[in-house]
Amino acid sequence: MQILNGRDRVAANPETFEALSAGKDAAYNGSRPLLDASTYNLLLNHWNWAYSPPYIHKSQQTYELLDAGVQVYPTRAVRLSHFEHKTRLFSTFTNHHGNSSISFRHPATGYKDFGFIRDVWSQSLQGQRKIFVIVEPHVGLVPVDFGKTPYGTRPRFQCFLVIEMSHIISHVPYLPRPAGTFGIDQAVTVLLPEHPTQSRMSTNAKLATDEEGICLTLLGFEVNPRLKPVDGQGRLREKYEGY
Repeated sequence: MQILNGRDRVAANPETFEALSAGKDAAYNGSRPLLDASTYNLLLNHWNWAYSPPYIHKSQQTYELLDAGVQVYPTRAVRLSHFEHKTRLFSTFTNHHGNSSISFRHPATGYKDFGFIRDVWSQSLQGQRKIFVIVEPHVGLVPVDFGKTPYGTRPRFQCFLVIEMSHIISHVPYLPRPAGTFGIDQAVTVLLPEHPTQSRMSTNAKLATDEEGICLTLLGFEVNPRLKPVDGQGRLREKYEGY
């Protein structure tokens, strides 16, 4: 069995999700980095919501439960910096900003959403190798509602979501803009989906300041046709299609 490391390119094909025996689950996960508490909880909750049989949290394990065949969610996983999906290369934000900007279907609602890929983990679970993509979504709000939300005073509040490759739709070009753009005090990010009339302004945490951690999208702004967005491959585009 080939063990992947964080620099391996993983394609969404049948070989990626090859069936593994229960014994090989531990072999694949066991020698990998320990998941931090927040990531562990995100992955555990996602699995138990989307799949069965469920796992229990590592803190809940007892000899009685283990003897009964209840499985503890693995505490280790393979960390990936990028992967291929539908012939496209997707990356974490730290690895490549442009390739981390995506549109996707929200697993719970099916609605289209936008965000940045913050982390990618691969685990062997129930005999299958899975890839989990941790996304920092943009939460849609109108400017007048900004002051009514808890996001500005509670950094990182519900700002991360676990999706899988089947939920990803495409890359989304974007353009970081400094504080003061359109009179907005914070640094913002212009998202450019399928058509300019659907453009959004986002005060995304990592593009503004690392300390604030605000995840908001301000709707209702039109994008200047002369702005040059970053495309899905991280290149600066001279003209956005549709103008």
